[in-house]
Amino acid sequence: MTRGAWAFARAAALLLLTLGLWAPPALAHDAPRSFCHVKTVPGGLDVRVETAAHLLTRSLALATEWPSEAELLAARERYEQLVLDAVTAHTPAGPCAAEAAATRAVRLLDEPALEVTLRFDCPAGPVTLRNTWRFELDPRSETLCSVDGTPFRFWLRESQLTVAAPPTRAQVLLGFVRSGAAHVLAGADHVLFIVSLVLGAAWRARAWPLRRGLGHVAGVITGFTLGHSVTLIAASLGWVSLPSRVTETVIALSIVVVAAENAWREPRGRLLTAAGFGLVHGLGFASVLSEVGLPERVRLGALLAFNGGVELAQLGLVLLLYPPLAHAARRPWFRRALLLPSSLSLGAVAALWALVRGLGWALPSWLGG
Repeated sequence: MTRGAWAFARAAALLLLTLGLWAPPALAHDAPRSFCHVKTVPGGLDVRVETAAHLLTRSLALATEWPSEAELLAARERYEQLVLDAVTAHTPAGPCAAEAAATRAVRLLDEPALEVTLRFDCPAGPVTLRNTWRFELDPRSETLCSVDGTPFRFWLRESQLTVAAPPTRAQVLLGFVRSGAAHVLAGADHVLFIVSLVLGAAWRARAWPLRRGLGHVAGVITGFTLGHSVTLIAASLGWVSLPSRVTETVIALSIVVVAAENAWREPRGRLLTAAGFGLVHGLGFASVLSEVGLPERVRLGALLAFNGGVELAQLGLVLLLYPPLAHAARRPWFRRALLLPSSLSLGAVAALWALVRGLGWALPSWLGG
């Protein structure tokens, strides 16, 4: 290398070293970074945005460079509005309505921070989320997000993302109606309890006109509905609970009691019996909801939809079973040939279930295990 080339190389190295030593401190740090969590929910998105205190000094016009938690909370309304202005969403059908649901102080990277939760209610279709938070203050700003568990970085050159179309509220509620109906029809114990009630109602109303008999069975089923609705709602909201072994054992015993009453005497006072045992069956229904989970935005609606599905399944069973049983109950052979054998069989199977559930034994699947 010539002497001139060496001189040029030394001068260039000295210049780079000088620039490195005198560069503004901010240029030596990582890009100013916020964080967010995006979740698709019925009817839209929930977006949680977290920003550290030192990044909020200019944004919120705070007096100190490292504001305290108290200072941040005092400026939370301003923070909410700024984030609402910077984070927007729309679908092909139009913009999403947004509101700040909650703002609180948190710890982020070992310093105070503000966290705001935005709720977007969107028209149907895939949602495009746009995030320009702090871009106007510092073009190097970025927001690292988890979008339904998948990481994504919003920055100046990539400020929007299209996420999957969230389910509509109607779709969610319809799903819970189907789930409630399916749980009744797939649960042998609930079906056999309804069958036992309808058998007894048909025998009780054998001498009545069909309309009066239908009113009687409707009253019995209404008692059951009221009972299980109370405990379904209470258990799903966390107000009451019982160990599942106790609940399942008593559900089996409820079939034993009703079947025995059908076999040995004419059923009376069935409204109270159905309502009382309905309380326990409601806890069984609630166990399904505890596994599925209630969506936060439509929590009450989903709970009522599930209960509505239960009622539709029960009504379908009653409409299917009662007319032919009511007709058969007028025949002299009904009690001897149908009511007694059916009730004894139902009671025996349910007694076996109660014994096995209470003692924790296992049964073959074809016996309800």
